[in-house]
Amino acid sequence: MRKYYTHILVRRSVACGEAEKAAERLMDEADEREFQQWRVLRRFGQGALFIVMLAAICSLATLV
Repeated sequence: MRKYYTHILVRRSVACGEAEKAAERLMDEADEREFQQWRVLRRFGQGALFIVMLAAICSLATLV
């Protein structure tokens, strides 16, 4: 994910000390926001995958 935050990385390379820590914090916050943004979709995908796998197992069980 860090490859998307090039403006922060450039600022980090120029900065030192406290500014470097601030840039790291900004990247971590951006990572966390992106993680939270996709949380609902991941849960839906996991639920759909579970249902598909359950259906596949049931269909295989009927063949035996």
